[in-house]
Order: sequence, then C-alpha cells, then structure tokens
Amino acid sequence: MSPAYRKYLNSKRFKWIITLVSGLFLFYILYVFNAYQIQTGISFSGHTLLARAFWFGLANSLCFAIFEFGLSRYIQRRTWAHQTIWLLIELIFAAHVTFLVFNIFWNWTEMYWDSYFLMMRECFAMMITPVVISYGIGFIPGRQKSIPQDLISLASENGKDLIKLRIEDLLFIKSAGNYVEVFIKHGEETKKQLLRNSLKSLEENETLRPLLVRSHRSYLVNPVNVARVIQSKGKMELELKSIVIPVSSKYESNFLD
Repeated sequence: MSPAYRKYLNSKRFKWIITLVSGLFLFYILYVFNAYQIQTGISFSGHTLLARAFWFGLANSLCFAIFEFGLSRYIQRRTWAHQTIWLLIELIFAAHVTFLVFNIFWNWTEMYWDSYFLMMRECFAMMITPVVISYGIGFIPGRQKSIPQDLISLASENGKDLIKLRIEDLLFIKSAGNYVEVFIKHGEETKKQLLRNSLKSLEENETLRPLLVRSHRSYLVNPVNVARVIQSKGKMELELKSIVIPVSSKYESNFLD
C-alpha cells in the first residue's frame, strides 16, 4: 500500500465517506428498491418500511463510525492484508447489528440459523457498492495529492519550532533526552534535526500515528523506508539508508509482515 493511499484511508475524508455512504446506500436500496424481498407493510413492532429502512441505515453508519472514528486510532493498518482484515471485521460487526435490528422489528421471530445466514449474505452483498465507492475515491488521479497530509509537520512542545517534510523523506525519530532527533533523507545523504519534544507526544499525534511505527522505546520508524529487516541470534534490527537501528522483542511483530 502506497504512503499516499494509506494517508487517504486514515483521513477524516475517508472516514466520513464510508460512514455516510454505507448508511445512505442501505436506506436507498431497501426503501426505494424494496430489495431482497423486504416486506413493505407494518412490522410486528409497528414500524413502517420508511422507519425500518431509516433505522437500518443509521445502525449501519454507526457501526462504521465506531470503527473508523473510534477503534482505528488503536490499530495499525500498514498493509493491504491488515486493511482487508479490518474491513471484514467491520462488515461482520455491521451485519450482526443489522440482524439484531431486524429481529427487533419482527419481535425476535427470525432468530434461527437460516435467517441468520441469509442476513449475513444479504448484508455483505449490499455493502459491496458503498465499500467500492469509498475505497475507490482514493484512486482517483489527483485526489491523493489534495489530501492535506502530503506534508507532515513535526512541532516542538511550545510550537515555536516546526519541521515540515514529505513522509517519504522521514526515516526515523530517535529519543534524545528532552529532545528528539529527526533523521531525514536529503538526496544521497541523511540529515539530522533536533526538536524539543518527546517520542510519546509524537506517537500520539493523530496525523503521525498511522504513518510511524514504534520499534524500540527510543525509536519511531517510518516503515516505508525500511530497506531490510535483519534477524540474527534472536535479535531483530532494521536497516534504513545504511543506518541500522534496534527492534525490541515487544515490537518485533510490527515488522514481520
């Protein structure tokens, strides 16, 4: 996955798109098309088709919102494998919520396996279009360049000092007491800049969180620039532009993809 596309998937633009499009599409296909042989009359709970379609769409949007605006800040998704697993979990969660809402409308008379598996298939089928739209927008030529995260900013604690650079040029950040050392690609050379800040503060920055990975208590690494992962005698190290940095055992799983 390219850095630009990864930034799109972690942008608020994408989060709002998949949250809103998924709910609106579900409402539209149920209410306007009466898809999947949905009953158009009053449900056992007394809800009309319009009300049911609305609540189905709202519940679906809330499921995606919980994942994209809430849980995503705790999960690193650096590869397509990670993103695929994340999406499958989202869809499974949304499908189960939809199944529960469906049973609320019909007074729990559909709580049997045939109905369950049918609902799972229908929910996944209905989500294909909104998912393709949401993920596909990131591939539109020029769209990725318009995302304001093309240049990242590393600021000092007091905000007086600022380093702006492309994520592709950032190698890693090393702790140095009350400061951090920022290692940057500069042509064929490597440049180091000092900034008064802490690794923890930078790691918790919402803009930087999806782009940098902890390798050691003293290092944050840009995985895009990892040239080689070295494993020898039970230890792991990373090579970034001829610089070798250590990997603690607790963070090794971040680099085993």
